[in-house]
Amino acid sequence: MKLSRQTSIFILIGVVLVAALILSENGTIAQFGSSLFEFGSQQRSELKTKLTLTQGRLKAVQLEPLTARKSQLEQQLAQDTDQMKQVRSVLEQPINKTEIIGVLFTTAKAHNLQITKMNLSAVADAQLVEVPASSVQLAITVEGDVLDLVAFISELNTLYTFGAVDSAAIINTEANAGGPAHADVSITLYTVQGK
Repeated sequence: MKLSRQTSIFILIGVVLVAALILSENGTIAQFGSSLFEFGSQQRSELKTKLTLTQGRLKAVQLEPLTARKSQLEQQLAQDTDQMKQVRSVLEQPINKTEIIGVLFTTAKAHNLQITKMNLSAVADAQLVEVPASSVQLAITVEGDVLDLVAFISELNTLYTFGAVDSAAIINTEANAGGPAHADVSITLYTVQGK
């Protein structure tokens, strides 16, 4: 017996319906649908948790303090730039050897010391924190009381805003040979070249 095509389709649909009915009585389709729903719910729950964590992290990054800090740093930069310009204007002053020697003798006299030897080098090219500069080396020997020598050397470090004591050695000959103590001091003075 030959079945028509239409009849075959109806039989196939019937078989599928019967199978679905049998499976639904066992709960297989319901379990499959329930598993699918639970999987979707679980993914939604995980995504909500991740979204909540991300939003929490985003709130933790507060832009207001960063903006305030940026403003503070810009203000500090402006102040430091002004201060650098002031220091540079002091350093750009030419080295006046006569003035340096005069200040040195006045300071030694104020500490009851006598300059017994002085050597002032010619102006030479130098680098001052990667800036082209000129420098002068000053080597002196001063005599007097040990405490006065210490005070004098300490003052030399603050006396010249454009230089510093490179080395100082105090020799106390009073105890050994009966002569006065003396100090050998080396100072470097700078001036910045050009602008």
